Amino acid sequence: MPFSWNSIRQSLVRSSSTHTFNTSFLEMRGAHPVLARFTDVTALLDHLHYDKALSDEKNDLLSVLITVAQSRSEASDAAVTVLLLALWPGLDAVFNRLSRRVEAPEELPSEILDHAVEQLRRLDLQSVQRIA
Repeated sequence: MPFSWNSIRQSLVRSSSTHTFNTSFLEMRGAHPVLARFTDVTALLDHLHYDKALSDEKNDLLSVLITVAQSRSEASDAAVTVLLLALWPGLDAVFNRLSRRVEAPEELPSEILDHAVEQLRRLDLQSVQRIA
């Protein structure tokens, strides 16, 4: 059964509030000073979505999260979750644009999610200047 677009986001938000996730986020904070000032993932996402943070600062934060997502650490999956939530406004725009054009819109949420995760896991940070 295909997932709905809204249920994917709800699942990401729900998973970001678990004890295991919070432990992984603490691990990321300890290992990466750029994340240390964020008490939890909500503070980080609020900063990325709503604060007047400089583009370079946002890019640095996303780069660190991608580095963790591509690692073999236990925090890897948590980093992917944070990245998906951080990039959700853009992913949502892609979903809304494509959902009007595809023949099988019920498969679109899973396809976008799969493609996004795949790209985050293999993105070459040396070959891109801006992540978002």
